[in-house]
Amino acid sequence: MDLATILISSLSPDTAQRSAAEKELERLQPDAQFALALTDLIANLDNPLHTRQITGIILRKYVNERWSPFFVAFKGSPPPPEIKDVIRQRLYALLATPHKQIRTACAYALASIASCDYPEQYPSLLHDLAQLIQQGGRDGVHGAMRVLLDFVKADLTEAQLVPITQELLPLLLQILKNPHYADSTRGLTVAVLRQCVLTLEMVKSTYPDAVKDTANKVIPVWMDAFIEVLQVPPQLESRSQWGIRFEIVKTISSVFSTFKPLITASNRIDILTRTLIDHLGSLLPIFNDIEVYDTNTYEQPDGEEDDDGATVNELICPIVDLLTGFANNKHAKSTIEQVIPVLVRLSLEWGQMTVEDEETWGSDPNAFVDDEEDETENYSLRVATHDLLGTLLDRYPSLTAQALGPVTGEMLANSQSASQEGNQYWWKPIEAALAAIGNLSNQLGDEDHPAAENFDLVGLCQSVVSQFVSAKEAPYLQGRAFVFASKFATNLPEALVDAFVEAAASILTESDAGVPVKLSAVRAIRNFAHDLDSDRIGPKALPILSSVVPLLSLTTESTLGLLVEAVDGLLSTIEKETLTTDLVVQLSSVILPVWEKNINDPLLSSQLDDLFVTLSKLSPSVHTALVNVSVSPLVSAVSRALPGQTSDDDIDARLLASSALQLINSIVGARAQGLEPGVLDSTCPALFSILEASDDRSLVQDGIELLTTFIRKDIQGLLEWNNDTLVRILNVIAKLLSTAESEGSALFIGDVITQLFRNVPKEILDPALPQLLKVVLDRLALSKTSAFTQNLVIPFAYLIHTRRKIMLDYLANTAVLDATTNQMVNGLEILLRMWSENAETFRGFWAIRISTLALVDLYTSQDPRLESIFVKGDQIFDEANKNTIMTRSKTRNQPISFTSINFPLKAVKLILNELQNAGTSAAKSNVLKDVDEDDEDDDWEDDDPLGGADDDIHFLSDLLNPGGAGLLDAFDEDDNEEDLKNDPDAQLDIAAYLSDFLRRAYTDNTFNTHERCADLTPQEQAIFQHAMVN
Repeated sequence: MDLATILISSLSPDTAQRSAAEKELERLQPDAQFALALTDLIANLDNPLHTRQITGIILRKYVNERWSPFFVAFKGSPPPPEIKDVIRQRLYALLATPHKQIRTACAYALASIASCDYPEQYPSLLHDLAQLIQQGGRDGVHGAMRVLLDFVKADLTEAQLVPITQELLPLLLQILKNPHYADSTRGLTVAVLRQCVLTLEMVKSTYPDAVKDTANKVIPVWMDAFIEVLQVPPQLESRSQWGIRFEIVKTISSVFSTFKPLITASNRIDILTRTLIDHLGSLLPIFNDIEVYDTNTYEQPDGEEDDDGATVNELICPIVDLLTGFANNKHAKSTIEQVIPVLVRLSLEWGQMTVEDEETWGSDPNAFVDDEEDETENYSLRVATHDLLGTLLDRYPSLTAQALGPVTGEMLANSQSASQEGNQYWWKPIEAALAAIGNLSNQLGDEDHPAAENFDLVGLCQSVVSQFVSAKEAPYLQGRAFVFASKFATNLPEALVDAFVEAAASILTESDAGVPVKLSAVRAIRNFAHDLDSDRIGPKALPILSSVVPLLSLTTESTLGLLVEAVDGLLSTIEKETLTTDLVVQLSSVILPVWEKNINDPLLSSQLDDLFVTLSKLSPSVHTALVNVSVSPLVSAVSRALPGQTSDDDIDARLLASSALQLINSIVGARAQGLEPGVLDSTCPALFSILEASDDRSLVQDGIELLTTFIRKDIQGLLEWNNDTLVRILNVIAKLLSTAESEGSALFIGDVITQLFRNVPKEILDPALPQLLKVVLDRLALSKTSAFTQNLVIPFAYLIHTRRKIMLDYLANTAVLDATTNQMVNGLEILLRMWSENAETFRGFWAIRISTLALVDLYTSQDPRLESIFVKGDQIFDEANKNTIMTRSKTRNQPISFTSINFPLKAVKLILNELQNAGTSAAKSNVLKDVDEDDEDDDWEDDDPLGGADDDIHFLSDLLNPGGAGLLDAFDEDDNEEDLKNDPDAQLDIAAYLSDFLRRAYTDNTFNTHERCADLTPQEQAIFQHAMVN
């Protein structure tokens, strides 16, 4: 079988034939003659085009796998140098072939070869490409452009890139200026420059001088050429010519991002700003004709048949983005100020819904919901125009707000005129204006914002928006009116808001209302429920819920998420006495199947979890009803993940069980105190079976969190559930802390242990305490991550804080194998070393609080055994690492060194660090001022509220005032931690407490405090001094 036949067979739909051909190709590849045979096939004009095309694909694969160890996919057997030379020459010759597909394939292969061979093994590359360009043939120039574009996309070094910019870019600039060449080729020249700019940006920090010199020599002449191209009116050009403009605008954006002075200098930014605004104005009629009104009277000149170029939308999107960047730059200020009314009008008009939007949103409700979210990730021209308006309002608040009113009035007049003329799209201009203004609700709705006083929001809603809530002939405008009103609900008169709420609720019951308007009404109701006082929405909540809840089982994905958020918001406003048990049962019967059906959607699962929590907190009777109706089916879902159980192939049993455990935890944890009767009996069998038998990390972690909640809420009931409950809990802890389990599997085990210490009566737990602590110590000695170390240190910190003497004696007399030295040491040394090295990375309010208090307890014990334990101190700086960012590779070659200090000194350092971080004022003082300044960043900077801090101690006097207890806000809004919030230690004013401790320690010279102060850093000494006088 010849090679051509094998290549064709590798594309066969017959599996056996295709597999045999692929195996034969793999067998042939190590032979050096294979690559020559491929180039013979692709170069032979007598071969069918499809044969040559598949040959090009295999050739690219060959280069990546056989050419050089430079490639990640290299498999060995590279061809010898003499054959490589022949292959390079043949591929170069094929760059001028008239078949574009063949030309492109050969260019890609040659560019890949050049990325590893140039300049050492392929010194003639640039000369060859320059020669091909200078010959002037359209095909040859295009082939050279393709090689260059793919080549410069590789990770080039300075030595590779600089010759390209010096030798080839001037030639490319001449091609751009010459209309003789194909539009696609001219566009490629711009794309090559842009890729060079991106590469220069990547090596800028490594070769700053060379990059700056290259950019200053090369880029300005291109910028001037770009301006010359852009100043030609675009409305009479073909799409392929718009493609050149598209590449130019994208490239200017890259230059503006990386080498800003080259745009802002020589008045270029002003010229470009006006030129781009001219594009918005001259292309708007085309956009309206093709995209908005679907009249299609515009006849665009034909372009190149094989080049799609750019549509009007594709061209305008980067233009709007670039104008947004210019509007944010102080050098364009004078020009932007003059054109704000025009720019505001154009932004609103370019933000109109297109016919494609209508078709997409009408057929796909999820797309409509996604695109209409304020923080949508779906980029579009509409989103780009909203971003531009937002920037204008931020940078020029008064001027922009003053322009918005008249422009909106003008668009309203245009809509009314079009309506009278019978234009079916009459509503689009005003809908676009309302969408854009609604997107600015954070600014325009803030009475203190300078833009708010220059915009008549109430008048707009009363005279314009209110009339459109009944515009059934224009459902998208009708829906926009609902959403618009909801975004400014807190700014409007109560009677007007009530009317909007009633209208939104009413539309949900209308059978002839379409999906988009109903979804808009749901979004508005969600916003109303979130922003208005409960007594405004609560009385209307039940009727609205009766309309929304049935829709839950009929929707999916984003639409379902929106409905869940609306139901959650409505439930939070409802009058508790009106929510009956029957309604709770009805809600649960709808929500639980929806939950199970969408178990693979993590965002929706989280939203449903929030919904259950809201429902759980409404009242004790509601909570009881919810537990009774939901826990049993949730436990059944957990049981489906037990060993030996079969499950529906369409549902991941472990994922279902994991989510069910989370929901049970959220529901039972929402009760203020204790657990509902029967919860433990129904839940614990499945829970302990999971914890004891499952090897699924996520499932076990969710089970551990539920077990922790049970211990917090009802330890007595848990112990009474089964005679061996405590033994089973201790066995689970031992299993998860065994060396056979990863640290990730036991990431929350510390919470269980700490809660056992807090809640189990001493007479029950103490007999098992030594064995439990030994298990924890042994695993602590092997801990590799800070998170896992915290998990195991905090239980000890709690015991030290509550039973200091007993714990110190136990730790000092317990032998543990030190993994770093393979020697037996006492447990106190292991604990204090791991604690000291990781304390500054501890997370969570209560964990940090108990760690700090335990450090104080250890210090005040003045136990001499602490003096003999040495731990990691401060980093040692030398010439190798001073003022240097230590990357991973640098750290490998030059390991970071630390001093060794005794534990009491380290305890003082950690206490001082916590004192500094104890309040918001201290947080201000920690902001680093030595951020590298970039003289190329000419954008406005937001006023920095921290800018007044001259040093790290400026705000410490504020810190040491009362107020540390305010950090209780750091707790999650999670009633599962209610016991920790109410703990006296959590209520403590930590700043005052630590200051008092330091003063007493210094006054009494506790544990040789005077001597230790001499070993503190200047910053630490300054913190200590402030503590002494405040």
